[in-house]
Amino acid sequence: MEKYWVATELQDSVKQETFVADVPMYLPHELVGACFGYGWDFFSRIFFGGIGEAEVPDLLRHHWDHVKGAEWYARHPCNTTHKDMRGSLAPIRCHGDDASVKSMTGRKVLISSIHSEWASDDPLSSRLLSFVLLSEQIIAGSTLLTLMAVWAWSFAALLSGVYPSVDHKGQPFPPESKRRRKAGSLICGGWLWAFGGALADWSYHARLFYPHLHGSSHKYLCFRCLGSRAIDHLRFWERSSGCWLVVDVDFNGIVSSCNTGGREKRTV
Repeated sequence: MEKYWVATELQDSVKQETFVADVPMYLPHELVGACFGYGWDFFSRIFFGGIGEAEVPDLLRHHWDHVKGAEWYARHPCNTTHKDMRGSLAPIRCHGDDASVKSMTGRKVLISSIHSEWASDDPLSSRLLSFVLLSEQIIAGSTLLTLMAVWAWSFAALLSGVYPSVDHKGQPFPPESKRRRKAGSLICGGWLWAFGGALADWSYHARLFYPHLHGSSHKYLCFRCLGSRAIDHLRFWERSSGCWLVVDVDFNGIVSSCNTGGREKRTV
């Protein structure tokens, strides 16, 4: 696969200054297309739990019927622009977390990947790596938003089902490039993909969406995280495992959930 380079503002925590560098990324739609290129058995094992191609439409229809009661469903492509294509429209998720690196004592990297709704024991089905950043280089309110804009463009390509002819800034790919040659061709047969949500802890989520929030006061809903009454699309779900969240995106906006133990479900 070919890396996609994104000019991104980063920070040097030692020199206390910012700089712009090209961050390498594997684009979500190209990851899906690469998996499809290995044949149906491999592709299905990664994204559909290993079932036969003829069984997938029923699996997808059952999934969209199952989530009808979700708050985001009414605005999601499965119920709007692609309502009549639910048998070929598959959900795909992303995952964000940080991890310590043994060879870099005391330093962490932030890892962002995509994964299937039907992730199996196969590591690839739950961790198709898109990009990695040194946590100390991330600038609140800038670095991740730049990279998420590229993801949004890539996920839009997955929803269309074809490779794009322009980059995330709307500029045509060079005529001699592989991406230009693929432009307009199907990413993976007739299968389309809609964003099915993101899984991340609050450390990742807060840096991405709410970098300006810190500390605690009466306006915060959660004593463990940065959930704020000032954010009108923040929802609360009860969950015993602590502050983990799910972000559901419908291409018109982001609906986020903070799951924290011992709380009632509420909407603010």
